[in-house]
Amino acid sequence: MKFSFSALFKSKELKASLVFVFASVCSQGMAVISLPIFTRILTTEQMGIVTTYNTWLNLISMVTTLGLTSGSFNIAMMRFEESRAQYTSSALALSLIPSIILLILSIPLGEFFSSILGLSVSLVRCMCAMLVFNPAINLWLMRCRYEYRYVSVFIVTVLNSVVGTVVAVAAVIAASSAGITSLPEVRLISSSIVTALISLVIGSSIFFAGRTFFNMRYWSFALRAGLPLIVHSVAKYVLDASDRILIGLFIGSAAVGIYGVLYNLSSISLVFWSAINSALIPYMFGCLKGGEEGKIRSVVEPLLVAYTIICFSLMLLAPEVVGILAGEAYAEAVYLVPPIASGIFFTSLYNLYSNLLLYKERTSLVMCATVCAAVLNVALNIVFLPIFGYVASAYATLASCCMLSIMQYVFATKLGVAHVLDNRLNFILSIVLIIAGVAVNALYATPEYIRYLFFAGIAVLALANRHRLVDVIKVTRA
Repeated sequence: MKFSFSALFKSKELKASLVFVFASVCSQGMAVISLPIFTRILTTEQMGIVTTYNTWLNLISMVTTLGLTSGSFNIAMMRFEESRAQYTSSALALSLIPSIILLILSIPLGEFFSSILGLSVSLVRCMCAMLVFNPAINLWLMRCRYEYRYVSVFIVTVLNSVVGTVVAVAAVIAASSAGITSLPEVRLISSSIVTALISLVIGSSIFFAGRTFFNMRYWSFALRAGLPLIVHSVAKYVLDASDRILIGLFIGSAAVGIYGVLYNLSSISLVFWSAINSALIPYMFGCLKGGEEGKIRSVVEPLLVAYTIICFSLMLLAPEVVGILAGEAYAEAVYLVPPIASGIFFTSLYNLYSNLLLYKERTSLVMCATVCAAVLNVALNIVFLPIFGYVASAYATLASCCMLSIMQYVFATKLGVAHVLDNRLNFILSIVLIIAGVAVNALYATPEYIRYLFFAGIAVLALANRHRLVDVIKVTRA
């Protein structure tokens, strides 16, 4: 079977997936490119402050947006197909209410919030401002992804990341040269200004196109579908980020900086999956709605295998990636990469099964699984962090993500939709990647060429089976 580029570019789903991946890679690439600059100018303690800020921003935004920028929005795009602009406008107006209230409160209560969050007053107020600006971009990007408007997604994503990163790097270098010590504030506030300006333009366009601020039908659906996902989103973020908060409490900011950098490097593969899943959601919904469930498995199988290869390749090359992008101060923590990367692989499985639950509009089940996994993660960290240090957090992440994907699979099975995925293949890939992670940790102590040989073998195997992409193309064209 010959590979056909013409077939590739006739498939809007595959074309969208590729552009989403490319946009995400460009966005993440700017973070990766700038990382060596920041890690060499900012101390590990200052990097810990940046990590803490981003952790709190993402966590609090999940509450203030009322769950409207989570999976419920994709359900709304399917349900309100003829009035998407009106729903988006109404959802944005609703999401702004708690954010604006919190921003107003941060003015007289800045010191109080600062003592709770462990951030400076200026960063607290910057965070509250971004809680107001971020929903417009997030809702707009979600709608564009659902409608496969990949050019728009690419332009805004890359513009925000490139300009924001360039401004932040320039500001930090200038501030450092001037002897300013509050470098975390300089970095975060400068990049936030860029995002805020883009958000103002996008938010205005949303309100102009939809011209709907209050609609009882939209608000009722948004709250009914979104509120359970607030708990889910918070729990998911607790699952993803509680380790950094607890490391700060048990060990200190320097350890948070080291662990946070290694976690971000280990999460590079997630950039690919997040972009792929953005294109998969409307495709899966369309197949399920049209009674064409058989198409889903043919598309998901090769994508999941390819993602497994990406995760394993990242494990193999972790010492080089850490050495180049982070520096010697982070080299000793390279052993964190395999368990974190394996845990992130289970995120892809969780996404696949949660997509099925969202299609069934069973957001409460999505919430239940995530809460259980988050509780397990926190419990494991509290018990093992004082004993084993931050390495315990990496394995707690792996165990919790594994539990999350298993629970989602069980729920999807009970709803009668799990069969659309190849559950046997998913199980095999999971076991293989966990074993591979243990083996790679042992390989770090061997000569480098052994890992390079493994990587070369994987590359040859991937090229030899590239024809599976054609199967995906044909299915999405059908």
